[in-house]
Amino acid sequence: MDGKVKAELPKDPARGVRITESNLGKTLKKILPRRVERKPYQIFAWMATILLFFGATCNALNIYPLNIWVMISANLMHLTVGLLWREPSIIGLNIGMTGIYFIGALNIS
Repeated sequence: MDGKVKAELPKDPARGVRITESNLGKTLKKILPRRVERKPYQIFAWMATILLFFGATCNALNIYPLNIWVMISANLMHLTVGLLWREPSIIGLNIGMTGIYFIGALNIS
């Protein structure tokens, strides 16, 4: 040995293969997906997210009662996306958030 320590990446426990600098590219091609799969209705989800940011800004600036109606709309949009994607966590979160803001809307008067 010439005194230099050769750095090796850790062993990949899923495959039992020692990953080195020479086979890193091949290993990453096997592990990583070739392309990112987009979910349907992605544009609708992003529109809801932008509306949610606008509603959060209205909350931060205390723009009342616009903040409540914007947040109800954004959460209903996200609820719709959750139903289309069949994602229980998104559905539950947005049912709760819509209910909370709806109670706030009832207290406006």
